[in-house]
Amino acid sequence: MIDTNPAIVSGTKTSVYVSAGHSSTTSAILAPEGPAKRAKAPPKKLVDAVYAHVRALRSLGQTRINTADIADALSLNRREVERAISALEDRGVRTIK
Repeated sequence: MIDTNPAIVSGTKTSVYVSAGHSSTTSAILAPEGPAKRAKAPPKKLVDAVYAHVRALRSLGQTRINTADIADALSLNRREVERAISALEDRGVRTIK
């Protein structure tokens, strides 16, 4: 089950906070054998689309945003949105855990 509680988005123009959404189930983490593989950075167009959507919602006065809403609106996978949000830290987008 996924926690869909939205996070509060800050009211400033420079900082936007987005909920990362967490699973409420517990699971075991198994380490793979061999060297760890780094995830590829999301494509620039995807990051720009997520950023534009977040800015549009803020300009409309929405004070709560979560990754599931962004993923649904842009027809993207939630994991892709989460990676894009983490890539947007230099633009003032931060996740609330």
